[in-house]
Amino acid sequence: MLLLNVCNAWTGIALSTPALWADIYLEFPGVQILELWFRRAGNYALSVHLRRGLDYHVATSLANFSKQLKRLTVYEEQLTSGSLRGLVSFPHLETLDVGVEMDENNEFSAFSLHTTIRLLQLASNLVECTFRGLGFHYDLDTTDKVVLSRLRSLKFRRPSVDYHWHDYTGGYIEDRILKFLSLPALETLFLPFNISPADFASFLAYSSPPLQQLFLGDGCRRLSFINLEECLRLVPSVTRFELYVGPKIKEHLEDLFSVLVDSPSNLLPNLHTLKVQYNRYVVPTSVYQGLLHVLSARRAQIVSAHLINPNNELAMPSPEVLAGLQQLAAEGMDIHIGTPENNFISS
Repeated sequence: MLLLNVCNAWTGIALSTPALWADIYLEFPGVQILELWFRRAGNYALSVHLRRGLDYHVATSLANFSKQLKRLTVYEEQLTSGSLRGLVSFPHLETLDVGVEMDENNEFSAFSLHTTIRLLQLASNLVECTFRGLGFHYDLDTTDKVVLSRLRSLKFRRPSVDYHWHDYTGGYIEDRILKFLSLPALETLFLPFNISPADFASFLAYSSPPLQQLFLGDGCRRLSFINLEECLRLVPSVTRFELYVGPKIKEHLEDLFSVLVDSPSNLLPNLHTLKVQYNRYVVPTSVYQGLLHVLSARRAQIVSAHLINPNNELAMPSPEVLAGLQQLAAEGMDIHIGTPENNFISS
């Protein structure tokens, strides 16, 4: 926009350079501005970021340029069927990012699950999808699954502030939406919150994805060790496994380490990166011993292992365990034990 005000020559150059207008950010329902930028973008692939800017008129305008839309980001207080009225299929949409915004009372509202599924149905060629801070009203009674055959990355991110999740959702996020998804090409899955073990296992078995990166968050209160082991056996292709330790996982982490030692050929046989993060708990010294056993047993396979506590609530490993970890690091393994800033192994 600044280039338009330099002189007539620069204005002409800017208006005749469609790449300048293909990336659009709106913080209000500005359909006239949106359409102006679309026209200036010509035939370029479009990237649209809407913050509290999706209404019927904007949706209709998006529909008119649906074949050019490549990236869509939507941050709304609520996502309803009315928000999507007027939308059509986006055959070339590759990246979808949907998140919540706080309302005037600094509170989050739950999204309509039906509407969110509908949005995914309009984007059958998605490659990356991220949900940020979403909780859903359970308003969907169909058993039909949305098949996204090209989706490689699905991430659920935390909201930007700390609050009690089920204060406003009346339930959990992933175990609701995963029931309705089949993702046979999925390579990256990030689940930071609570999940239903049965539905998670069912999703993995039904989709049978070539999963390479799996991130399980500290809200997995219903995921017991037996459930976790069952799910991990369904994704032998995983090479990077990150685990954020919550109440349940904390109780069974040493059991998981033992199975990783005893079953190198059928539990995460391709694992090369392991990251464990404690956010609210002191790391017991026995966990260090278990980690050393895993890394020693899989020293030819694992190239990187991190055990982190950002709150500095870590006890030092015993001298014997520390020496063992340092020896593995000296042999070339990337090992970080400590806080993000301080590494016991190199100190």
